[in-house]
Amino acid sequence: MKSRFIILALALVILTAAVVPVMAVPRVQSYIVGADYINKVGFPPSIEEFSWITHNSSFTYKAVGFWEPHNPNELLPPSAPTQSEMDMYLIIGIPEDGVGTISIDGVTISFTSVTEGDFSNTFPVTAPPANPSWWEHQPMKNAKYYELYLGKTNNHHVAANHYDHGLLGETGWGSELDFQVNISGFEWVHFDAYGIEGDDFYINPYSHDASYYVPEPGTLGLLGIGLLGMVPILRRKKK
Repeated sequence: MKSRFIILALALVILTAAVVPVMAVPRVQSYIVGADYINKVGFPPSIEEFSWITHNSSFTYKAVGFWEPHNPNELLPPSAPTQSEMDMYLIIGIPEDGVGTISIDGVTISFTSVTEGDFSNTFPVTAPPANPSWWEHQPMKNAKYYELYLGKTNNHHVAANHYDHGLLGETGWGSELDFQVNISGFEWVHFDAYGIEGDDFYINPYSHDASYYVPEPGTLGLLGIGLLGMVPILRRKKK
């Protein structure tokens, strides 16, 4: 009986340790308005699973700074007794052999050939290169990079949403930065936001980042076959 109790206690400790990190709200998040949340392993191969995905080449991208969930009885976040700000940066990843342009709020970033353009294989200077979190983000393993300063987020107001694994979670202390993005030529583009608050560095986890990609021809072919299969049905309805 005693041994069963010990085993049960150990199981609860392990379960709690596994669940708590998952429930934590990331300080920095990436989100694409209207995107789907992909949680299938290996779909598509070049884009990691558990990520916000869009096929639209024109969309609104959000960089989110989220400090704390909101308690109506508190005037400031419990872990931040004073107002705080965070410098936000965006790392854009493209295929190493990609050719195309990305426009963010009307400013164009280009990659015109394999050896020319604004993107490079050099890792961004501002982000700590030794941070292992970068390499958990699948496309970044085989990408060229571009770093862009986005501005500041802050915890002065309750103005940040938690984009929680495909769901719109609680609104909390923080703010969001919105950017209009237009992509041309690239088969995929990956977005990772990170923030620097004093000596602290935060990156959106792989579960809260975002990508654009063009569906593979096989996917489009299956869609076309499905639509063709509907033609006889539509003809019968017209008769």
